[in-house]
Formats: sequence, C-alpha cells, structure tokens
Amino acid sequence: MKKDPVKKNMDKLHKPKTHKDKTKYDRKSESEKMQDELEPIWHPTEHDESDDLEDAKVIDDEYRKLNEFMDRGI
Repeated sequence: MKKDPVKKNMDKLHKPKTHKDKTKYDRKSESEKMQDELEPIWHPTEHDESDDLEDAKVIDDEYRKLNEFMDRGI
C-alpha cells in the first residue's frame, strides 16, 4: 500500500520541531564574527550623492542671497 502524499506533507507541517536544523546554521569563524561587528571601511573615492545635494542647496541659497544684495545695491 502506498502512503498518501497529502497526509505525508501535512504530517511534516504539524510535527513539532525539537531542534533547529544544524545544516542551516551560519558557520563563521570567530574572526569573521568580529569583522562583521566593525564599522565598514569607506574608500576615499566613495561618496554619498546626498552630500552633493546638500552642498548644492547651500550654494544655491548663498547665490540667491548674493543676488538679493546686488539687487538692493548693497
């Protein structure tokens, strides 16, 4: 007699787990764990585009203020 595949799968779903599957553990050495805790090292050529946008806003604001002074004749 062949087992019912639906029952087999339902038994798998409802079977309580007594321990985690050790094959799925993240196996890292102690030095790899310590390395993960460190802050990332940024290369000097890397930059965040948001910094460029903030700088552009400041420059644009200063340019607008300068034009206002020039218009007033100061």
